[in-house]
Amino acid sequence: MNMPDADFLFEFRRFLDKHVDCRLEAMLTEDDRTANHEDRTADLESKIEELESQIEYQSDYEDRINNLEEQIESLDRSDLIKDSTAIIDRRIHELASRGQLRIYVASGHE
Repeated sequence: MNMPDADFLFEFRRFLDKHVDCRLEAMLTEDDRTANHEDRTADLESKIEELESQIEYQSDYEDRINNLEEQIESLDRSDLIKDSTAIIDRRIHELASRGQLRIYVASGHE
């Protein structure tokens, strides 16, 4: 009777060792998977933050472009002509004063 008890204990111990090892291995595998998912999630969150930053950057440029377009639309065309004329006149006088341009004025009336 002593012998079957020893066999039973041996088999029971072997059964526990086998199943506990398998369970421990499954837990370690699951821990590795969880760690991998956490790493991938962190990478994705980082990429999302980078994309959000780029979107904000682009949005700032769009706002500035829209602001400039509104300013251009609100400018009076006569002011633009006056400013352009002043720039052209100043440049003509600069060229003429340096001798790089000669201006002849003729009148059609005698």
